[in-house]
Amino acid sequence: AVQAALAGQSATYEGDYHSVTANKVTPIRALFTARITKKDKVYGGIGIMEDITERKQAEEALRRKTEEIEQFFTTALDLLCIADTDGYFRRVNPQWEEALGYTREELEGRRFLDFVHPDDLEPTLQAIATLSEQHPILNFTNRYLHRDGSYRWIEWRSSPAGELIYAAARDITARKQ
Repeated sequence: AVQAALAGQSATYEGDYHSVTANKVTPIRALFTARITKKDKVYGGIGIMEDITERKQAEEALRRKTEEIEQFFTTALDLLCIADTDGYFRRVNPQWEEALGYTREELEGRRFLDFVHPDDLEPTLQAIATLSEQHPILNFTNRYLHRDGSYRWIEWRSSPAGELIYAAARDITARKQ
């Protein structure tokens, strides 16, 4: 910050550091602003240091929880998804690729209603309306288009959370045939 101030640039510097004492390492956030005289000489500065231990602990806890959820989401045998009440897949787990033949990238961000069998569209819209009213749906069944042109019977359990829908489903096509 001092050299930047002397060069006429921004004279403020901030960064994360560790304060080390005899028996403790403390994460800190430091902010320093250099003060310059009229003759372009540094005569001092103002600095603030903040103990960010709690923030770092919260970030680490969030990182661990995110990894835990990601592990659960990607290893589940059932079809898991997060969708929204506008009818779009927000996130699907890898099992969807096996069940419908589309990649996760092809499904995420797409309207799930585009995959619903035409005869099942009205009941599916009614289920979305129920979810929009913040009521869960248990054992709802409809058909989804597979990449090969056939339809798969999918049985759902869905829980709403605002505009999001958290759902677990199973391909029950073999049971229906």
